[in-house]
Amino acid sequence: MDATQMSFPDQEFDFVVDKGTLDALLCGSGRELSFLREISRVTKENGKLIVISHGSPSMRQQLFAQLEQNHSIKYCKQQLSESAQMINAIRSQLKDKPMMAIFEDMHALQNVLSESNQNKQ
Repeated sequence: MDATQMSFPDQEFDFVVDKGTLDALLCGSGRELSFLREISRVTKENGKLIVISHGSPSMRQQLFAQLEQNHSIKYCKQQLSESAQMINAIRSQLKDKPMMAIFEDMHALQNVLSESNQNKQ
């Protein structure tokens, strides 16, 4: 089902969770507002929408401000696990290369380990 044109009736859900769809649409599709409008349409008037995102709250707040509906928004930041921090550090070093490529680039691996140690302090 297309998340920007769902077949659900208006105000169908008390509770909606998005994990990653908004982030994916923000990577260049230009359909993020259509998605948020659709989520807003299928969520009941006093319903809850949970958006799990790597994006900054200020950026998400700008998106929600463009909706016609008035939403009460609360942001909670969760600390990433050490493993998730390590994976993010590896990805930042590798750009578009496969994860295993980190073992072929000792300089990049040293950078990841250094960044990981700094995050622990």
